[in-house]
Amino acid sequence: MIKLKLMIIGLLIVSLGCTQQSNNNILSFKYGVIFTSNLYNKSKIVLFSQNWDVVEEINLDIGGLQKGKIYKENLYVPVTGIPSEPGNKILEFNMKTGNKRYIKTKKLPIKLVVKDNFLYVIHNTSIDSGLLTKINIKNNNIIKEKRLSGVLREIAIANDKINVIADDPVSKNQNIYELDENLNEINIETNKFTAFPTDSLYFNGMLLIINNAKYDFLGHTNKIVALKSKNSSLELVKLKEEAPYQIFKNDDNIIITHYDFPTRSGNKVTVLNNELNQKKFIF
Repeated sequence: MIKLKLMIIGLLIVSLGCTQQSNNNILSFKYGVIFTSNLYNKSKIVLFSQNWDVVEEINLDIGGLQKGKIYKENLYVPVTGIPSEPGNKILEFNMKTGNKRYIKTKKLPIKLVVKDNFLYVIHNTSIDSGLLTKINIKNNNIIKEKRLSGVLREIAIANDKINVIADDPVSKNQNIYELDENLNEINIETNKFTAFPTDSLYFNGMLLIINNAKYDFLGHTNKIVALKSKNSSLELVKLKEEAPYQIFKNDDNIIITHYDFPTRSGNKVTVLNNELNQKKFIF
């Protein structure tokens, strides 16, 4: 399967890949871009060739598409919808056929991961707690729910376990929950240094957590959290630039983008090597 990049404009850049068959024609594409709106029920997926020529446009009558995950030949995207029409569903887009369907959720889906034909989705239901749900993809039904303390902001798979990262606005601590596939708690680690997680990456036995702010939200941080699976130890990796936002693995490099939420600006990139030492800083 060809590697493809998918971008949700203004939100994220992640990796995908596929060759699509449409109207009895084989449609090969290298890149994909998702354009979405948080105000109108209007989004589209635009597929490009290696040379960035448009090969297909797929219009969607939904808004509020969030960061998605790839599992097998499908892309799964939380749909938060628009103010007048909350999403409460997940888009399943088949990258081989171009077919799409929606998987229902009880609450607004924030982020998700996919493991063994199940979706694990986080939902914020109040300021002090949220829901983690396990959804059977094939049957399109929720089979288990678990309430967790804090504002649930990030979810990841690390060491074959489900990890949920939540900020506690009262204690100003960040809880990193480790759960098994049946949503049983295995361990909870506490991060007292940074807050507001926006992305994560499991790499070399470590869960790298991108937090955008200091623990008290009074300014940006210039540190990322490295949680080691082997002994559950938590370390901080210092960056030269503040406000880390997204993290990607690319060959022998780890790429971190920076974004300032209050000013809605950011054009800086940090490049780390596999030992988490800084190689480059790009403006």
